[in-house]
Amino acid sequence: MKKLLLFATTSLLLTSCSYLREINFSDTRLNFKILEVKGSYALIMAEPDNDFTLYMADVMEADEFDRALSSMTEAEFQEECMAAIKEHYTRWRKEWPGRTDKYVAGEFEHEYYVSPNQGYFLYLKPLTRYYVYGFCVNPDKSSPLGPIQKLEFTTTDYSPVIEGIDFDFMIRDTDEGFYYYVRPSIKGKISFDAYFSKVFKDADYYAEPYCGDIRAYLKDWMDDIGDEVENFLSVDITRFETEMNLEEGEDYTIVGCPYINLGDGPLTLLHFKYSKGVCSTYAHDDVISSN
Repeated sequence: MKKLLLFATTSLLLTSCSYLREINFSDTRLNFKILEVKGSYALIMAEPDNDFTLYMADVMEADEFDRALSSMTEAEFQEECMAAIKEHYTRWRKEWPGRTDKYVAGEFEHEYYVSPNQGYFLYLKPLTRYYVYGFCVNPDKSSPLGPIQKLEFTTTDYSPVIEGIDFDFMIRDTDEGFYYYVRPSIKGKISFDAYFSKVFKDADYYAEPYCGDIRAYLKDWMDDIGDEVENFLSVDITRFETEMNLEEGEDYTIVGCPYINLGDGPLTLLHFKYSKGVCSTYAHDDVISSN
């Protein structure tokens, strides 16, 4: 039910127990603003009149939303939304890879939002009507504080190729982990279009049946992981920590490409041989043109 939201400014999440005690427990207006719309994603801002009110926000096709509200009450729809959010949190908590002996965010801290925020909703269809919608919630009672609030928008036609987005990568191996940084730009200025990036082991995509065809390997890899590709999407300059255990002396490749033509547009590559403490400045090696 939830689309991926890539946070572009302040975090939408609560950050500490002390902050929870300041939450407002009355309904407030959610002012949605459509900042940018493309064929497959939208940049949206939510500004609550009261910055201390907890709220949820999501995007849904307008026709699907209208059908749902014609077959159930608004309260039932809100109940389904909150149940889906709870399920999402339960799955995340179960799969949490971090230390459980330390503080781990609760459901309302991890899944709901406070204060003005903006972010990218991905996986939208071109030339389609959508609603960005939300409602305020009471975390103590796990219930809505007021009615659903929404704003309609329509995505543009699909643009099959984004040319002119340059990707540069910087790598830093530390005792804490291996990090790589992605800097997307257009004509020397930072790009805020959503993009994909990932580190691959060269031996994997040089093996049969790919024989060095990294695009074919990438497409099959994305098909295998499905929605988990969300974990490798971002906007702006971003630092990623790879969960892959890099092996001394092995060759690796970082791949970057625009989200809008994921896997089909230009692929930018940086090749490197891993050794403990390896680092580099921003650069890239190859650009593979669009299909």
